Amino acid sequence: MMRRTAFKHGPNLLLHLLLLALGVLWVYPFVWMIFSSLKTNTEYIASGIKLLPEAAQWDNFARAWRVGHFSTYFTNSAVITASTVIIVVVLSALTGYALGRVRFPGSRFLILAFTVTMFIPKGYTIIPIYQIIKHLGLLNTMPGVILAESSGAH
Repeated sequence: MMRRTAFKHGPNLLLHLLLLALGVLWVYPFVWMIFSSLKTNTEYIASGIKLLPEAAQWDNFARAWRVGHFSTYFTNSAVITASTVIIVVVLSALTGYALGRVRFPGSRFLILAFTVTMFIPKGYTIIPIYQIIKHLGLLNTMPGVILAESSGAH
């Protein structure tokens, strides 16, 4: 009787072991990146896929913030992300409410058109979005990046 129960759970055990192995393979590059940030440049180049640093170089983070101007990049990323999320949520909520509640001629076609555009890969829209941003005079500006990022949301 015990033997039958063990055999019954065997496929689940194999599946869990396989998923665990895949999880480790998926997580390893991220863990390696974190530990590599604690290595010296020489150790980073020479160590290959070796995980642990010989001595943790915590100064690398302070140097990245100070010398690499990481604070500027972090601030830009936070502003762009927050602005894009706000624009997308507000416009999606307003559009969804209008299309869901109000019936007007062509509303079903408009819903279908929005749905179809969700299947267009973002790569096909890069050039038209670039041209629009260029004609608006927003190239190389933060509002231009925010507008470009929020335009691709479906």
